[in-house]
Amino acid sequence: MDNPPRPSRRPKTLYVGATAVNRIAHYHYSWATATVEGLHLARAAATFGDLKENYDVVLPDLETAYARLRSWTRGGFDPRAVARAELAWWVARRIPGQNSPEQVGRLIAEEYALLYETSRERVAEAALLRAEAAALRDAHATTPDWNAIARLLQQSYRELLLVVASANV
Repeated sequence: MDNPPRPSRRPKTLYVGATAVNRIAHYHYSWATATVEGLHLARAAATFGDLKENYDVVLPDLETAYARLRSWTRGGFDPRAVARAELAWWVARRIPGQNSPEQVGRLIAEEYALLYETSRERVAEAALLRAEAAALRDAHATTPDWNAIARLLQQSYRELLLVVASANV
């Protein structure tokens, strides 16, 4: 199975920092909590990036990150199920015939539905936009259009915020 070319990696510390800032903004984490969770997510992503098989080895870090999130938010979701759903779409992006934005979007919607405790239908548009951003990045891995990718991700997160906010009123 041929994988799309990967762009050069940004330093892990940059990823951890960006993840921490995102978690602080999104979940109002303390810096310490955001950094610890960011380390788990960064390690999972970096490890996955080097794998060709046995992808489940990243599940402990994903599960730990989602367990911390559940504890912080007092959510009712299952961290193991969310971690497995996230890994499912990571893997699908590598498999020709399973990596279209529509296919990956359905898997992201499954993760979102589990994480935000809502239906897949409610989060489908946000998930598809995120999958389209990922596909755009993969299609142009050596020279990605980061502005176009950012626009898709911003649309995705706005849509997701609307869904989550309307569920909590």
